[in-house]
Order: sequence, then structure tokens, then C-alpha cells
Amino acid sequence: MVKKYIAILFIPIILCGCWNYREINDRRLISGAAVDYNPSTKKYIVTFEAIDPMTEEGEENRGEIFTIEGDSPFDAVRNIVSKSGIKFYWPHAKVIILSEELAKKDILPILDYIYRDGEMRNDIWILISKEKSAADILKVKEKEYMPIPSFRIDRILKMESQNSLIGLRAVPMDEFIQRLYEPNQNPSLPGVKIEKNNGTETIIVTGLAVFKKDRLLGWLSDDESRTLLTIEDNVKRGYEYYDGEIPVGLKILSSKTRTKVKLVDNEINIYMDIDIEANIIELGGNVDYIKEKRRVLMKELEEKKKKDIEDLIKKVQNEFGVDIFDFSRYVKAQQPELWNKVKGDWDKVFDEVKFNINVDVLIKGSEKKDSPIMVNN
Repeated sequence: MVKKYIAILFIPIILCGCWNYREINDRRLISGAAVDYNPSTKKYIVTFEAIDPMTEEGEENRGEIFTIEGDSPFDAVRNIVSKSGIKFYWPHAKVIILSEELAKKDILPILDYIYRDGEMRNDIWILISKEKSAADILKVKEKEYMPIPSFRIDRILKMESQNSLIGLRAVPMDEFIQRLYEPNQNPSLPGVKIEKNNGTETIIVTGLAVFKKDRLLGWLSDDESRTLLTIEDNVKRGYEYYDGEIPVGLKILSSKTRTKVKLVDNEINIYMDIDIEANIIELGGNVDYIKEKRRVLMKELEEKKKKDIEDLIKKVQNEFGVDIFDFSRYVKAQQPELWNKVKGDWDKVFDEVKFNINVDVLIKGSEKKDSPIMVNN
């Protein structure tokens, strides 16, 4: 009698185990996606990087690639489910990569689908591919670094949001969309590309894609992106490289930008006072920049930073014609009556704004050693 009860107890356990295995094996966890656009067919090409949850213990966890076309992003997702018989889950997705061509055309259909879908995370990263096809980024299989491209990009952007190492204004999807809602806001997104070295492909997060609302205008380099963060008072530590008499590497300890708006002779003038504190972390020669030439170096750095800021503002005014720096908020806060007059035509007014920039750099010291390594001849 006891044996019969034991047998009855084991039957549902065995059946449940088999059912669960089959159910899990028909699922994929999406780690990231890339979206391209085919102008000849007028269809969206969606590429998924997905992880098989049934990977054996000790087995290297690599992503699988699935690609499908559709009339809309949702149509592509529906097509791949109906053709593959696999259920895809989005809650673990880290990145969405859009092609440059698509970003110049219209990214609202993709943003709307991502933002509306109940499985999507609001803090997912959005990037713009600097390769011809956004899908190529997800197809890179690195050996030295994390083999799943989406997870590697996620790790880079999380580090960047804390340390400003590259100089990217990396923001999650919900913050990017919030900037679209607000008037006179022009968001930006980080770029991503493939770098080849001795036949090996590596994913590089680089450059900043500048938007006028939902359409791509152009790009800023990494150096220009770092300058942008300084203007916005958004530098979180980070590093600077100065190629003067000898190369100098600087570790940024703090950076503070104060911005004031004044009306001078009926012209809008914006004044920026920037204070930077840094330590020398690297010297490329035997010049003593701590004890003997500290003031000389600080002066050179002040002039360079001021020129970088002036050059970037001039480039944005001439090439983009939009206020990507969010100076409008200072005009609105400090000169409300003036703002009421110009807010309807701020981008054109911004082109005529005069800038007055003052930079103070303080080199506090060196990391471990005050003097350079001297070689006696």
C-alpha cells in the first residue's frame, strides 16, 4: 500500500519536470536589439540578440542572433515569434541600437513601441550605430571581453554615467523621451562602432549623436562631448589629456560651471565661470610641472579649455543651429521677461548669443610622486 502512494506522488513530479523543461527551452531572453530600415522595401529590419536560458553549467553563455523584417517594429517582433515558434522576453534587454539612417529619418515609431511595451524596462540604453548596419554591432563576437555585445555596452555606459571617462552624455530611454516632451530641449545619444585591430573586432562606444527633437543632426567627437559636459556642469570626475610641451594626463577631482545671463546693449550675453581641480596622473617627459612649472601648466590648461568651449559653441551655432547645451533654462530662470519674448524663436536667437568664458584650473598635486623621473646623461 505504501509503495502505491509513493508511485502516485512521483507521477506529477515527473510530468511537471518534463513540461517545465520544454517550456523553458522554447524561450529566449533578449539581451539587446538593433533596428535598421530598408528604404527599398520600406520595412524595418529588427535584429535580436537572445540568450538561451538552458545553457549548461560551465558552458560559455553566448547570444544567438535572430533577424526579421516588418512594416513596423511591432510587426517585426510578431513575425519572428510566428516564424520561429520561440517566445522572446524583454525584461533583461539592456540596449537598443538604431542605425544612423533611421535616426535621420524618424525614431518615434521605435521609441513609442519600446516605451509602450509592458515588458520593456524604462532604463534601457539607446545608441546610434556608426556602422552602416546597426545589426553588425550585435554580431561582433569578442574573445578578450564579455562575449555578449549588449551586456558589454551596458557595462561601459554604466561606468560612464558614474565617472565621465569617455565624455558621453549617456541617458536611459525614459530620460531621452522626457527631453523630447520639453520645449527647446534637444537630446543626444551615444554612438557605437566596430574597431578592427589585427583582424580582431571590438565594440567601441564613441561620439555623441546630436538631435533636433527626434531627428539626427550630426555628431560630436569624444573630446567635444567632454567639453559639452563641462559646459553643462555635468562632469563626474574623469580624465583629461593635454599634449603641450610634454604630454600630461590629468585626473579631474572636481569641475564646477556657473552660468549667468545678462542683457548688454540689447544683446543676450551668457557668462560662464568654470573652476576645475585636478591632479597630475601621468607625465610624458621630465618637465617638473609640480614644483617649477605648475602655474605655467595651469595657465596653458585654462587657455585650452576656454578655446575648446568657444570652438564647440561656435560649431553648434554654425552647423546645428540648435541649443544642445540647454542655455534656455538659464534665460528662463534669470531673465523671465526676456524669455517670454524669445522663447518662441529660441533656436534663431541662440545663434546670435554672445559668450564670455572664464576658466580657472587648480592643479593640487600629483598622485604619488611630486617630481618627474629624471634620466642623467
